Amino acid sequence: MSAGQPPLIRVLVVDDHVMVREGLGCLVRQQPDLQWMPGASNLREAAERLERDQPEVLVLDLSLGQDSGLDWVKTAVQRHPQLKILILSMHDELLYARRCFRAGAHGYLMKSQACEEICGAIRRVFQGGLYASEAVRRQPDFPAGADGGGGPALAEDQFSDLEMEIYRLMSQGLAAAEIAAALGIGAPELQSHLGQIMAKLGLASLDELRRRTIAWHTERRRSPGA
Repeated sequence: MSAGQPPLIRVLVVDDHVMVREGLGCLVRQQPDLQWMPGASNLREAAERLERDQPEVLVLDLSLGQDSGLDWVKTAVQRHPQLKILILSMHDELLYARRCFRAGAHGYLMKSQACEEICGAIRRVFQGGLYASEAVRRQPDFPAGADGGGGPALAEDQFSDLEMEIYRLMSQGLAAAEIAAALGIGAPELQSHLGQIMAKLGLASLDELRRRTIAWHTERRRSPGA
């Protein structure tokens, strides 16, 4: 880097698919203002790299096997307050972006758009902005604050990633057996999660929960951009 040039933006990508990491690495390495750092495949490696390499921008896959990237964001922003976090995900952005911003992320990018938009998204969050698609920006609770704000908290914001998936599938009318099969979990585990969901929502029965999920699904469909 020659004198007078701005410092490189160091970028760490955390994704459990080698092809994704390598593909994004090729894009980043072509940019004169971005510096590619060796990626990580899980959250343990990510924590080690953050401490060792101190990147400015972390590009984080929301689903890393059994790990919950969303839950980990809260810890990462507390330990590294200057770090900018860009979520890279296959999950429905209208369902998950809000939760990511409330957890402290600075951007949400669908994997289907990563090749075209990743470098611009990295620059935007590094400069202090928030990155999201136009559909997400049209939502009534956007823009979210970089400190994890963004509209009043909803009870559903408490859910873990798995609980959110259970809730979403139930809202579509799936029976318990169908939900368990779709998520690859057993009936006892599903019942345990349903109990936790009901406790977080203050509900007393599965019938109440099902009515709640249907009302939530209906409201989402009415929201702008949904």
